[in-house]
Amino acid sequence: MLALVLAQIACAVSNALSLEPAPTATPEPSSTPLPTRVPSATPTEVVDILFYDDFSQMDNAWIIPRSNYIVGDLHLSGYRMTTSEPDVVYWLSAGDREEDMRVEVDARLLVGDDTSEIGLMCRYLSDSDFYAASITGTGNYSVYKLRSRSWVQLAAGQVALPDNALNNIHLTLDCIGDVLAFSLNDQLVTMAYDSDFRLGKGGIFIYSGLAQDAEFHFDDFYVRIPPEDSAAHISDGAKIAAHIIEEDLELAGFTQDQGELAWEFTNPIPLQLSGEHYYMTWQPLDWTNRHRDFILAFDVKWESTTGFAGCGAILRTGNEVTEDEHIRLETWRFSGLPSWGLEYVKFNRHYGWISGDLRSHEAIRQANGSTNHFVIIANGPEYTVYVNGTRLGTGRGPEAMTQGKIAVFAWQESGQTTCTFSNVWIWKIDN
Repeated sequence: MLALVLAQIACAVSNALSLEPAPTATPEPSSTPLPTRVPSATPTEVVDILFYDDFSQMDNAWIIPRSNYIVGDLHLSGYRMTTSEPDVVYWLSAGDREEDMRVEVDARLLVGDDTSEIGLMCRYLSDSDFYAASITGTGNYSVYKLRSRSWVQLAAGQVALPDNALNNIHLTLDCIGDVLAFSLNDQLVTMAYDSDFRLGKGGIFIYSGLAQDAEFHFDDFYVRIPPEDSAAHISDGAKIAAHIIEEDLELAGFTQDQGELAWEFTNPIPLQLSGEHYYMTWQPLDWTNRHRDFILAFDVKWESTTGFAGCGAILRTGNEVTEDEHIRLETWRFSGLPSWGLEYVKFNRHYGWISGDLRSHEAIRQANGSTNHFVIIANGPEYTVYVNGTRLGTGRGPEAMTQGKIAVFAWQESGQTTCTFSNVWIWKIDN
């Protein structure tokens, strides 16, 4: 069987501060291009502004690391950074340390290549600890955590961008509680989850990529109190209905006194792909925790044009999905023959179907735009899958794979595909 390939390229990143490389991901772009936006430079809602700089003159609140590779100066009513070296990552931070924050800026990538990244930081504590989110001209995005000088990729994927989109963009990064939401031109690109850093400064972030020359331009930098309609806000009222959890637990053969709800998220999580080769993009769930025995449940709506495609879950993985072993629930949207399987994956390669061969089942709703409800039990080495109230089957994984992290993913062979996950919850099983 053909294993799905996560098209993820680790860029060798080294900056003037001699940090370890930062990874970059390159799944195929989404079907819906992000809109072009000409940013407005004039602050209007002063009440929510915690820090603002229009770079008419450099505010002395900025922390500017020394570098032999980056030249920074005021240029055309903004701040310009240039470099003649590849593989340079660099950042500036400003303002006071805040907890929940919205960081935003008008940005331009004027010179660079398809690997050059431009973005923002939040909760900057030092040059060893912060969050960052960035995007390339081809729409490859990443959300990073730098902790103790070690990079962790919290989310990655690709969106479709118009030609020369980064010549004039508006970037926003909301950091609220454990949620980070990255937006371009006021449209959400991705969300990530982490709880290591609770407060810090905002900032701007660049990576020259493989380009021999790169030039970045920033203007109208804000740190704001995040608005209530931010995608990063998880309302206390947005809970999974108790009767749904109870019914799914009963289906799985458990009662509520045999564990507890560990994590839930009701908001839609859209994963989008476009292209003519096998590609995969993924979104972590409760990425700060490693789960031992658990029940994972979610609704997923799939929409696809042509070719093979599917939506699924990644179970008991490590931080590096493309390298660490894990169990992967795959669904395949063949024409008229929806199929599923539990796959053992290592180094992003297929090592076997633990549920037997890939098999079809009529309980999986095949129609384009249909929604399926999955319940997956990972209890010891045993994995059991239900869809829409029907048991699909079981599989037995490696005995040594006792715990790990959880993610959802989308994949396709060609065309355009969107998997929209919602009402996701994780139940911790007490054994």
